[in-house]
Amino acid sequence: MEIRGCCANQRSSQVKIVFVRSIAISILLRAALPVAALFAALVVSTNNAFSHGFAGKRFFPATLSTDDPFVADELSLPTISSIVTPDEGGTRDTELSVDIAKRITPNFGIEAGETFIMLHPPGERAVSGFGNLELGAKYEFFENDEHESILSLGLGAEVGSTGSKRVGADPFSTWAPALFFGKGLGDLPEDLPLLELAKDRAADLLARDPALAEPEHALLRDAVVASFGPEHEPIPA
Repeated sequence: MEIRGCCANQRSSQVKIVFVRSIAISILLRAALPVAALFAALVVSTNNAFSHGFAGKRFFPATLSTDDPFVADELSLPTISSIVTPDEGGTRDTELSVDIAKRITPNFGIEAGETFIMLHPPGERAVSGFGNLELGAKYEFFENDEHESILSLGLGAEVGSTGSKRVGADPFSTWAPALFFGKGLGDLPEDLPLLELAKDRAADLLARDPALAEPEHALLRDAVVASFGPEHEPIPA
């Protein structure tokens, strides 16, 4: 009986050590992100903070619904969202997110994010906890100022087992490659004279031959029939 009691105490001690170690690791992971965010906010200069997101005269603003197509120094603290999920009865899902992005070079940057999740199913006790730690990297490989275009490659990772299972954090890691692009229309006015000329030519053609019955318009008529069918109405002049 004494030997069994001793083994039981040892197992209990080991369980406590593992539990305390898990809590300590979780605290370090959660504390590292705000510290990194504060450090990045201190070292990022004002010029760097407002110089990103341009291609020529076009500025691409950051939004909550789409990711930036460029590399940037950014700090989002916090982003709050609350929705009711469409499952039976509906669960109130409230999330508080913190994200930080830091440029390592003018064209390459890294990102990190963490989310605190609160779930409140109807008629049940609410649960809360951190989601998995999210990491990412982005490389801007193309920028054309004349045509206001930006292209970037990205890779995101969700680190498994760094979040709470109570809120559905996965025990495995996931990787997600991405292609980001931004395109302004500031170069369109340069083509307006050509569009105006094409419009005038089309209006003149339709005024002379609304049904496109003349032999020289056979190819155009065939294209219209192929697109809209043989029973189309004559094109108004």
